[in-house]
Formats: sequence, C-alpha cells, structure tokens
Amino acid sequence: MKLKIVPEKETITDLVKRSGLEDSKQVILIEEFASYEELATTWQNKADEIVVTDAGQTAEMQLARTGRLLMKEKRVAIEKRRKELKSQSLLEGKAIDSIAKALTALIKPIEKHFDAQEHFIDIEAQKVADRIRAEMVAKVESDRIEREEAERVEQERIKAENAKLKADAEAAEKVRVEKERDRVAAEKQAADEKRAIEEQAAWDRVAAETERTRIADELAAKDRAIVAEREKREAEKHIAERNANIERKRVADEKIAAEKKAADEKRKLEEKAAREKAEAEAEKQRLIDESAEREAQARREAEKKERAAQLEREEAAEKLRKLEAEKVAAELARKESEVVCPHCQHRFVPGDAS
Repeated sequence: MKLKIVPEKETITDLVKRSGLEDSKQVILIEEFASYEELATTWQNKADEIVVTDAGQTAEMQLARTGRLLMKEKRVAIEKRRKELKSQSLLEGKAIDSIAKALTALIKPIEKHFDAQEHFIDIEAQKVADRIRAEMVAKVESDRIEREEAERVEQERIKAENAKLKADAEAAEKVRVEKERDRVAAEKQAADEKRAIEEQAAWDRVAAETERTRIADELAAKDRAIVAEREKREAEKHIAERNANIERKRVADEKIAAEKKAADEKRKLEEKAAREKAEAEAEKQRLIDESAEREAQARREAEKKERAAQLEREEAAEKLRKLEAEKVAAELARKESEVVCPHCQHRFVPGDAS
C-alpha cells in the first residue's frame, strides 16, 4: 500500500498560490515548506519499496526505523515552524489593529470638524427644525395636560353626582327594607301558626303509627324467638355432628401420625445402622490402607538403605581396588627403577635413603 503525503495532483506551491496571499508572503511560505515536500516525495518512494513480510528482514526493519525517525523529526519541525509563523501573523495583526486604532483616533476629530464646516447650512437647518419640533412637542404636551385637567374636573363632577345618587338610592333602599321586613315578619307569624297546627297533627299521626309499629314488633319478636330457638337446636345438632367428625378425624390423624412416626423412627434407625456400618467398614479399610502404606513405606526405606549400603560397599571396594592397584603399580615402578650394586650385588633405588 503506497503512502499519500499530500492530496494527489496538488502541490505545496498550488496550495500557496490558491491562498490569495500577497506574492512576497507566498514566496516566503514556499521557501519555508517546499523542501519538506521534496523530502516527503523522496521518502515516499523509499517507503513503497520497504515491505516487511518476514522476521528475518532486519535490514528493511532498520531502514524503516531510520525513515520513521526522520519523518517524525521533519513533522515536529514543520509543526514548530507553523506555530512560529502563525504567532508572527497574530502579532502582525495586533500591531496593524493598534496602528489603525491610533490613526483613526487622530483623523476622526479632524474629519468631524471638516464635516461640520462642510454641512454648516444643513446643520443650522437641522437645529431650526429641531427647535420647531421641540416647540411642537411642547405645545402637544401642554394641550395634553389641559385636556387631562378638564377630564379630571369632569370626573370629579361625575363622582360627586354618583355619590348623591348613591345616597338617595340607599335612603330609598332603607325604606324598602323596613317595609319588606314588616311583611316578612307578618308572613312568618302566619307560617309559624300554620306549622304548629301541622306539627301537632303530625305528632298525633306519629304516635298512632308508633303504637302500630310496637304491636307489630312484639309479634315479629315472638316469631323471631321461635325461629331462633329452632335454629339454635339445629345449630347445636350441627355442631355436635361436626365435633364428632372432628374427633374421628383427629383419632385417625393421630393413628396415621403414630404409624408414620414409627416408620420414620424405624427408617432412621436402619439408616443410622447402615451409616455406622459403612463408617466402620470405611474406617477398617482406612486402617488396612494405612497399614499397607506403612509396610510399603518401610519396604521402600529398607530398599533405599540397602541400596545406599550396597553403594557404600561398592565404593569402598572400588577404593580398595584402586589402592591395591596403586600399591602394585608403585611396587612395580620401584622394582623397575632398582639397580644392582656391582660391588655387593645389593639391589636399591637410586636416591632412596632406605
């Protein structure tokens, strides 16, 4: 896969020329960054040639490392220069703003003075128009105040007239209320007398109805007593039968519970006996296994000791054989080195003090 450093068919020069900057600034940017573009193009071709597919391609890996570090160095340098140039542009913009602000502060008062002199007639005419407008506004405001004062006087007159009408109406209402109160009192008295007659008649009807109700209640009470007695006897019979059924069920339940309890106890005893038997057999087997393990361990220890003793005996025998061989070899060497004295015919080893 080939690397793409910049968009295809668009160089750094194309980007700068398309930016709309002044020619002098375009030249500076091209000089700053064109060399990086050339370097990137060169290394892009090298990167296309470096494709690692095997762990043994150490040379290609080292070349890739060199290229990566170089690209990182150039990338960092480009970023650093970008920040420097951008910082200078920001400072240049601030300086331009400050200069323009200062010059504007100098020029604006002069421009304003010239504008006042140039448009003297218009300004004076505006002043006259403003004065006329102010007089018209004052006249309108004066008329408004006079109109509001006339309206206030009229409102006061209407208010006083309404107060007089209200007082006359209240006096008339008071007379009407007094007459209405007398009429209501008369009607109330008549109604009270009529209600008293009607209430007495009602009490008489209630008394008669109460007596009829009392007699009917007494008869109904007797009927209810008879029915209650019959229901009581039936309820007592039902209760006796229910209690008998309950007792029979209790006896049956107790028998079933006793049989179940006995069966459970028998089952528990059997399970306990079986469990104890299994535990005893397991304990017996454990003891047998432990005994067999101890015997096997003793045999292994005895065999280990026997092998160690045999090894020691073999090592001792080997050492003894070596000593015997060394002794025989020394004796043979001594005999081979012996010489015969030509005078006494005695055999001796030269240099041996014995």
